[in-house]
Amino acid sequence: VFVPTSAGRVAVGFAADPTAGAFHGVAGVALAGHTDRATQRGLLAAMKRSVGATALEEVALEEAPGPLAALADLLVRFYEGADVPLAQTPLDLRRTTPFRQRTYAAARAIPRGETRTYGELAAAMGSPSSGRAVGQALAQNPFPLCVPCHRVVAQGGALRGFSAPGGTRTKARLLALERPQVPETSPSRQRTPF
Repeated sequence: VFVPTSAGRVAVGFAADPTAGAFHGVAGVALAGHTDRATQRGLLAAMKRSVGATALEEVALEEAPGPLAALADLLVRFYEGADVPLAQTPLDLRRTTPFRQRTYAAARAIPRGETRTYGELAAAMGSPSSGRAVGQALAQNPFPLCVPCHRVVAQGGALRGFSAPGGTRTKARLLALERPQVPETSPSRQRTPF
């Protein structure tokens, strides 16, 4: 499903289960690329990581399951600067390792407009020495924005390692988009300077 936003067309995917007719959650999100085809390639890669997808079938937004239509509305509003509950979006985690599930849950707990380092996120998960593994898990995050990996930064607040189109420039834009509605934070929960 393509979602037209002010930042371009974001793609959102779900795994169809024709036998059960069930919606298991969002299976992938791809931020807008330079072309729709690039965005589709990003979505296929995300869905391959999350549910093992090998092909995509485009579905019109009007035909998408209700939760996907609700997510489309949240994405449009997010890019307009609204504080929306993207982290509450149901995700299809059936093929996600327990460590990645914990990593994604910890990232989803980071409040809008705040950042954490990879090490801080690892410590919050109870694995203080796994900062590098946290970074690797987030580098493969198939659910950007729903799992706000853009809020995780390197030691000292440096913006590194964002695999979405535009790289760290996109990460900086997403953080700036969230910033206007955020009160000052304590030094340990600093907003990242740009």
